[in-house]
Amino acid sequence: VHVRAGDVVKKGSLLAEIDNPDLRAEYSQEESRLQQAEKELARMQIANRQQQLANTQQLALDEIALKAASREHERVKDAVDKQVVARVDLAVARDTLDSARTRSDLGRQRIALESERMNFELQSKMLEVDRQRMAVAELSRRLDELK
Repeated sequence: VHVRAGDVVKKGSLLAEIDNPDLRAEYSQEESRLQQAEKELARMQIANRQQQLANTQQLALDEIALKAASREHERVKDAVDKQVVARVDLAVARDTLDSARTRSDLGRQRIALESERMNFELQSKMLEVDRQRMAVAELSRRLDELK
């Protein structure tokens, strides 16, 4: 009880409140779960940015390797045309170039797929946080009804 008999009150003043320890405890637990879910979401966002940076770095390295293999292939091809090196060196350079192309192409595909996975997981975690916010809001509403 927040007022005593004879106290002057205004419309909308809180007169009394029913104490429900179980509901307060449930509210505290759900609020704690919400905070945990929000922290997990933030951690996931940071991890995603780190992974995107690592992916970008690896793709750049693959592109550099592809350019280097392409230049080496052209250099060996010119040397074979001038009969300075054996044709077997051209085959090796061609294999290296094909390998670099494959790594680059597969790297792009892996990054695209990984981005999809990270976005899916992030959206799932956001939905979990939203559900938890709704649970906390519902318990808060139920606690307010006791006033």
